[in-house]
Amino acid sequence: MLRHIWVTPKQFCELTKLSMDEMNSIADEYGFVTKEENGQLYLDLMDFGYVYKTGHMINRVDLSKRYEPFTEDDLSA
Repeated sequence: MLRHIWVTPKQFCELTKLSMDEMNSIADEYGFVTKEENGQLYLDLMDFGYVYKTGHMINRVDLSKRYEPFTEDDLSA
């Protein structure tokens, strides 16, 4: 199973649709860039996938909306 890949910062930004500043802050905060060499980033794909999916899900939730707690009917559906 492929666990790590080398990508350029430009490839990373194209893949994630993030700006360079966003990429740097996320990579530093979550640590999925394990090495940087010759202008390329060595990504840990498992850590990156988790962070990217979680971030994508969080961005899709409307935080201004009030969500009601689950009821027994919701859980049985």
